[in-house]
Amino acid sequence: MIRRIRKPLMMVFIIAILLSHPSTQFGCGPFFDGAIFTFSVHPDFPLEKFAAGDLGVLRPGYARSYLTIAYRYMIGISLDQQEQKAALSVWHDRLSSGDVDSSAWVKAWLDARAKLPEAAKPTDALPIQIDATKNITNKDYYLTFLNCHEDAFRSAVTTLDRLTRQFNGNNDQLKDWVYGQDTVFKNCSGGPAIPIDEAANAPAQVRAERNYQIAAANFYAGNFDEAEKRFTQIGTDNSSPWKVIAPYLAVRCLVRKATLTGTENKVDTAVLQQAKDRLQKVLSDRNESTVYPAANRLMGYIRFRLDPETRIHELAQAVLQKNSGQTFYQNLWDYTDLISNNAHDDQDERKFDQLPTIGRQDDLTDWVLVFQVQDSAALDYSLKKYEQTSSLPWLAAAISKIDVTNPKASNLIDAVAKVKPSSPAYPTVEYHRLRLMIESGKKVPARTELDGLLAAGKNTLPASARNQFLSLRMRVASGLDDFLKYAQRNASALSINDDGREIPDEVGADADYNKALAAKLKLAMFDDDAATVLNERFPLSVLKDAAESKVLPSNLRRQLSMAVWVRAILLDKDDIAQAIAPELAQLAPEMKDLLADYEAASSPEARRYAALYSILKIPGTRPIVNSGVERETALAEIDNFRDNWWCALNQPVPKSDTAKKNKESFVKTVDGSEFLTAPQKSAAATEHKRLLALDTAPNYLCMQVVNWANEKGDDPRVPEALYLAVRATRYGCTNDSTGKFSKQAFDLLHKNYPKSTWAEKTKYWYK
Repeated sequence: MIRRIRKPLMMVFIIAILLSHPSTQFGCGPFFDGAIFTFSVHPDFPLEKFAAGDLGVLRPGYARSYLTIAYRYMIGISLDQQEQKAALSVWHDRLSSGDVDSSAWVKAWLDARAKLPEAAKPTDALPIQIDATKNITNKDYYLTFLNCHEDAFRSAVTTLDRLTRQFNGNNDQLKDWVYGQDTVFKNCSGGPAIPIDEAANAPAQVRAERNYQIAAANFYAGNFDEAEKRFTQIGTDNSSPWKVIAPYLAVRCLVRKATLTGTENKVDTAVLQQAKDRLQKVLSDRNESTVYPAANRLMGYIRFRLDPETRIHELAQAVLQKNSGQTFYQNLWDYTDLISNNAHDDQDERKFDQLPTIGRQDDLTDWVLVFQVQDSAALDYSLKKYEQTSSLPWLAAAISKIDVTNPKASNLIDAVAKVKPSSPAYPTVEYHRLRLMIESGKKVPARTELDGLLAAGKNTLPASARNQFLSLRMRVASGLDDFLKYAQRNASALSINDDGREIPDEVGADADYNKALAAKLKLAMFDDDAATVLNERFPLSVLKDAAESKVLPSNLRRQLSMAVWVRAILLDKDDIAQAIAPELAQLAPEMKDLLADYEAASSPEARRYAALYSILKIPGTRPIVNSGVERETALAEIDNFRDNWWCALNQPVPKSDTAKKNKESFVKTVDGSEFLTAPQKSAAATEHKRLLALDTAPNYLCMQVVNWANEKGDDPRVPEALYLAVRATRYGCTNDSTGKFSKQAFDLLHKNYPKSTWAEKTKYWYK
């Protein structure tokens, strides 16, 4: 399918392959690595494990091609090696987002051309670069599609080899053909450029080759009527080596005409019907048997567009056929594309009452569509289907949507108990069974079962599934160290994920990069659930104990001790700030001297000023722990992309893309902090409320430094502190009030310390 997209304020690019499918590309930046703990739109990499039946915990956000494979395994129809390879190809092509690399195809042609004797090379040489894609611009859309496919370049190479032998040293004839082929390839991205027709007295062989080149050039140039006419004529020329394939190519001209020359997101069904009729003749002609595979794929695409109801039913049956071999790739692609075309495809807005009815008579289609929907109507329907079928897919669908208050939850829990650990559905249904146990208050047995499951699956569970079970285990923590043990996770992958495809960073040719990537993946981090509990549910007294706990690795203790120290300063908890300072000094050596000055201060007021000065000097200070990848810029250095200090805490801490895509982050009433005492919970709530009332860091710091300057103007650190406060308003997290605070600090610096080095360095204030 080729799809057009309207242009809003900026151009949107689509890469589309004829008879294939596009997706939107984005060109903004910069982009930074984020941690993916649990994949949400596809399974874990490498995808080979999922293709082999290691399904992990299925997520509602998975694309339908993955859910189709999961359904097959759950009903006992495994994929053979050829089908696994085909599924992997579909996923690879989809995840590549249509970014087809044609360089190898082009190189093969250019390499073959370069081997010609100089006398056979046209003087008007082909440019070194050939772009296989073409752009079409209309008033409200911009379309890029793969115009010249791999087979075009492969055919050119084999034809050149054949003609080199056939022309038997006639370099002039070979040169003319190569010149014609150069002209054909100019139409891949440009044109129109049509080769000159051969003279009537030229040898029949030469005329036949040129006629084919002219037809192909018109096809790539978008002159579909002319190309179709010429391919049809070639199909009647018994002397042409292209006679057999020409009728099929004439049909392709009609298909392109129907899909590329209509209005936005429309096809010309009359032309497609004509193509169908013509293609049927090709498939009924025994002399055309060599093009049957390609013709059948093209027929599937045509029927896909003309009669989706029938076609989706056929494809739903086809993708469930065992040992389907070479047809599995196209069937899986067409099937999942067709149901996506007929479904509301905004993942965050899927609703049961908006699901299409088309194809729903097939259990596979019904399940794939309903599994992705998380509303109450989808739950009721899933329960009904499970009661009717007792099938594993519908058990997985129902239990993934239900909560413990539903009276039918116990029936599902009992059903899961009968599912064997060897079943492909086991991780999914067991995860939700344990989730329901926790929600029902059965924490001790859930803890025991989770410990056994995590031990047994230590080296076998996909990383995403393991992190989900670790999250459950954290919720039933028996104490602080138990919580910290399961709060720390390893990322399943690191990804820029600028477009939501969750493509993991790949090992490349740079050894240093590969080493750094491997080190990051081994580094323990906090996922969203753990970070939320630490930032919002624990009081400072418990956070201090957590920061000092050797259960956490040093990188997390450093992050947590920093948060405790800064938070204690902000909340005027002088005793806790003093108590954690030695730990922080040990874990963050770049702060050692500043913290020594802080500890040496003689009064709470002096320590507050020393702490304020330290925070201003160290842009990596903040009162919260991060979810995922930590701030990677050195603590004492300014991050040029404003990841400095902290933003106002009265806004939710940003969640990872995984949490956004899966609205099941963690059960709010069971978050892992239940072991806290009532006074501790009360203290946490009070402290959190006070933190929420604080302004963003640059505003807060400016206000505090201005007060410091007014109270202790003779302190030699004040001029620098004012400079640093103004600097924070440039590089920190700002809001509408920032300009006011920045100007106050700027004005005070230039009024009271006009000849200081710091006033000289501070030439501007910032909004």
